[in-house]
Amino acid sequence: MFNVLSSGGPITKKVIKKVCILGDPGVGKTSVINRYVKNVFSPDYLSTIGANVSTKELTLEGTHLIMSIWDIAGQQTSRSLSASHYNGSGGAVFVYDLTSQPSFDGLIQWEYQIKKVLKDVPHIFIANKTDLAEGMTIPETRLPVAHKVKPNFFMVSAKTGEGLAAAFDYLGKQMLKSA
Repeated sequence: MFNVLSSGGPITKKVIKKVCILGDPGVGKTSVINRYVKNVFSPDYLSTIGANVSTKELTLEGTHLIMSIWDIAGQQTSRSLSASHYNGSGGAVFVYDLTSQPSFDGLIQWEYQIKKVLKDVPHIFIANKTDLAEGMTIPETRLPVAHKVKPNFFMVSAKTGEGLAAAFDYLGKQMLKSA
């Protein structure tokens, strides 16, 4: 434990947590990470192979949290390999494309996959691409039933950055509770 003064007050401890980002191909997992970590967005789609790791540091409730964010490939052929990437995770982010029903349906499989390895991990659901859904009527089937009452559901845009800080701050606080 160490004490350091920051602009937000004294930091009492430092915690490193691994976070897995999961979802079908093309939902914007890499874009979500790039916007959140580097504040950049590219409209070009490049499929992730295996896993890419990024780091984000933030201060939450007096704790210096370092998130090791694992961008896990979404292809069906990679799912069995992905289980080894889940080990040691302190949190999970399930991402789907708000404009794609199949990507929402895929969340059930992603949640099942991670729960086989990690029984009870803090997690959030991210409905990405709100910028594309503007003016669109979103069927209730594309929103988790509990989205109106559960605080772990976020509508975001990797393109504009809308909602990302709130989503990851929430996840960070949940992970710190279990630290």
